[in-house]
Amino acid sequence: MAGWLNLGQNLKINAKKFPNTVMLKDSQRSFTYPEVNRRVNQLAHSLLSLGLTKGDKVAVLLENSIEIVEVFLATAKTGIIIVPINFRLVSAEVEYIVADSDAKAMIVHDEFTSTVNPIKAKLNNIGPDNYIAVGQAVDGYRSYDAFIENAADNEPEIDVAPEDTWILIYTSGTTGKPKGVIRSHESHIAFFLINAVDFMKSTKVVLVGEETSGKPNHFGEINRFVLPESRLIVSYPTKYFSLLDKDLPGLIPDLETPFGFAQYMKGIDTAMEAVRHNPQP
Repeated sequence: MAGWLNLGQNLKINAKKFPNTVMLKDSQRSFTYPEVNRRVNQLAHSLLSLGLTKGDKVAVLLENSIEIVEVFLATAKTGIIIVPINFRLVSAEVEYIVADSDAKAMIVHDEFTSTVNPIKAKLNNIGPDNYIAVGQAVDGYRSYDAFIENAADNEPEIDVAPEDTWILIYTSGTTGKPKGVIRSHESHIAFFLINAVDFMKSTKVVLVGEETSGKPNHFGEINRFVLPESRLIVSYPTKYFSLLDKDLPGLIPDLETPFGFAQYMKGIDTAMEAVRHNPQP
């Protein structure tokens, strides 16, 4: 029977196919496909250690970063559902989404803990040990790096079907309260492959996340990991050009936004690796 590979399964394959290719990079860190896969597996096991199981939700209040990509991929491998929250929302708005989604854990950038702290007592579904902070150590939160560092890095043995829910994303709520929209793995992979057609010519893609304006719940650039040897550079706009100059010297176009650069880089040689295909007799 034919079926879609989800992005977590695709990462497992690419970790073997591209052992030396940089997958994620920011101004201070650089991780190859195998390194990212190990970190994602560690995060997956760490989330499961909290008591989360397939179908449970983890809320995420993060800037565009290496860590948010890892959370998307770890949830894809475990069947846990990610609930990405716009970091521009105020405490009451965050409270509504976290409570309405029934999230059982929350991963927050250190700079947004001041948004979460006033509402923690009202989030009865999240235990005190289920708050994780990315960045600096914060009282009342487990450090993200410490949270994953001693976890097993083998593949989690969980059956995640293409029709299973991957993302619960909330609308902007312009006509009332935000509404949760369920997105399955197969719906996103189909969307990713459609987007991948725009990247047809070369063998590598460099992707850029713009932390100061990009919304993590619209972090569409993660879709390019269905492409062979795709790389994502996560950068503030002021660091963007220096990062690209190191990675691809002499190839920096004159573009208004970092996201625009991806349009110059075409690539899909084996994008259909994202599909498990059984020909019909």
